Amino acid sequence: MEELNTSNRNLRSLSINELIVGENGKKYCFLIPSYQRGYRWESKQIETLLDDLWEFHASKKDATVGEFYCLQPIIVKQLAEQEIKKRLGDSYKYKSDENYYEVVDGQQRLTTIYIILRSFYERNPQYFDIEFERDAENNYARKHCLETLGSTNASEAFQIADAQYFVEAYNIVTKWLTDKVKKDSAAESQMQTTVKQETKIIWYELPSDQNIDCYLVFRNINNGKIPLTDAELVKAMLLNSRICSPDTDEKFRPNNTSIKREQERYARLWDEIQHALENDQLWAFITGNHFSRVSPRMDFLIKVAVTQGDKDYNQEGELKLFSYYESKLKGQTLDGKKKYLKSVFDDLRKIYRTIQDWYASYEAYNYIGFIMTYKGKNATERLQLLSSLIGHYQNKTRSEFVQYLIETIKKDILGTKITLSNLSTLNYEDDRKVIEQLLMLFNITELNQIGGKFNFYVKHGWSVEHIKAQHSKFAASEDILDFLKKERLRISEAMKTISDKKVKQNYQSIIQAIDDLMNTQIKEEDFLRLATRIDEEVDGFDEIDMHRMGNLALLSSDDNSSLGNSPFYEKREKLLPILDDPSRGIPYSTKRVFLKMYSPQKFTLDFTKWDKNDFEVYHKKQCEMLKTFLEG
Repeated sequence: MEELNTSNRNLRSLSINELIVGENGKKYCFLIPSYQRGYRWESKQIETLLDDLWEFHASKKDATVGEFYCLQPIIVKQLAEQEIKKRLGDSYKYKSDENYYEVVDGQQRLTTIYIILRSFYERNPQYFDIEFERDAENNYARKHCLETLGSTNASEAFQIADAQYFVEAYNIVTKWLTDKVKKDSAAESQMQTTVKQETKIIWYELPSDQNIDCYLVFRNINNGKIPLTDAELVKAMLLNSRICSPDTDEKFRPNNTSIKREQERYARLWDEIQHALENDQLWAFITGNHFSRVSPRMDFLIKVAVTQGDKDYNQEGELKLFSYYESKLKGQTLDGKKKYLKSVFDDLRKIYRTIQDWYASYEAYNYIGFIMTYKGKNATERLQLLSSLIGHYQNKTRSEFVQYLIETIKKDILGTKITLSNLSTLNYEDDRKVIEQLLMLFNITELNQIGGKFNFYVKHGWSVEHIKAQHSKFAASEDILDFLKKERLRISEAMKTISDKKVKQNYQSIIQAIDDLMNTQIKEEDFLRLATRIDEEVDGFDEIDMHRMGNLALLSSDDNSSLGNSPFYEKREKLLPILDDPSRGIPYSTKRVFLKMYSPQKFTLDFTKWDKNDFEVYHKKQCEMLKTFLEG
């Protein structure tokens, strides 16, 4: 099947009352095709819908919600008389005063609305019609069951699984309404108004004049191959010929060349933006990687555009964007709609070009990615933050904007508590989040010097890794004996290059202590005592140094977990094969740490350990690079 052209879909919203009344003097009749499963909504789903409708009605009094409660889309395709007779059998009485539509998706919602209408209007039924293709050989049992809901023998009369679910749904709705009426006598009339007048469905109509396989569309939708995000609905609405040009006006019919050309131009821009947002690196830097797992990316950009143009826009939840744009188009003249449509795409283009400019500028990219990662507590705040950054960018020179980003980092993220003088006092146990921020900023400042860009896209976030491992965690592991053997070998090799007799004797003493410990039942306190001695006498570390910035590096949470509590040389061996793998996102400065590029560059470097000299030179570099952000 060819991909459906979104711009040609007939997309609109219809109130439930409009579904009941029909169109052009004809009532709606919905055919549920046989490829769909039976009706299976349970009590929780039905009660949730009813509670939402009731809450919506109550909220309208306080003007805290929009004009309509919007249900998820239903996807339909109009059927001709010949097709109806073919699918419902020769005995079916075709109704010439009805418009028939195959329900490709949304039959559960549509059937529930039908049952609610049946329950609310027992004495004076007001509803649309539903037919079931699989009933053609079953004497139309499902149809008859729905029409007799409320009778005492409805479920017994029809020996089909759907009947039981229909009856149970009807009873749930009836009980829910009865309970409400007991507390509020006006509840019934209020809910009737809410359901009929204030509830809308998104009507998503497939072209009837195209050879579309509805079953394949249904399967693709349910497999997630055809996304029905809010953005897709907005796109279909904005590019819909029926909105841009009423069919009743001959010169503005959908086949008008100028209209088609304009639609194609907007559609190309939309597709260009959508394709660009598929770049995970670009996506991660404008969102701070907060939306890296499951994200309607175009939805986010449209929300940015709306927030830019309408500071009062704060709606959350599904289908809010569709409702927003629909309300803006409602009641406008054809010329007004065209002008508004142009302004929408002009705004999208400006935002997209701005993001492209940032992405091409390593400083703007790095600083904005950092700000988006650590500023903004939730999705709404991050949306407003990005919108604010776009506004500042449009009103400043490039150099002024970069300086603004630096000041934002200093003021709004780091604050005044962290200074260059107390940087060395930060420790892993108490200041882990702050250290994570500083390590990322350290990476960024180093990358800025070489015109490089930080990789913000990691699947499960960032963490802080000890370069030299914490021995307290080793004590409880099964690798303790293996660790001692490797430390013995490392110290033995180091002895070969040492000329100082006293140091050699000390190393020999440590080797003997290792041998003695391995020949006994190893106790945790004995191991920790020996490990601390190795830290201090071989590597020059004390316990406090272990948790300070000079012994810490930034890694993705996944890579950090894979390293565990291995000694430096083992961590290095594990990281070396993936240091330059772009999919792993090893930060630039972390690569340099494990390549010992900060360490004093001697003729031969000792890659078996991370010692106090390495620590001090690395920390000095951190202070140098972070100076701009930690001084007044």
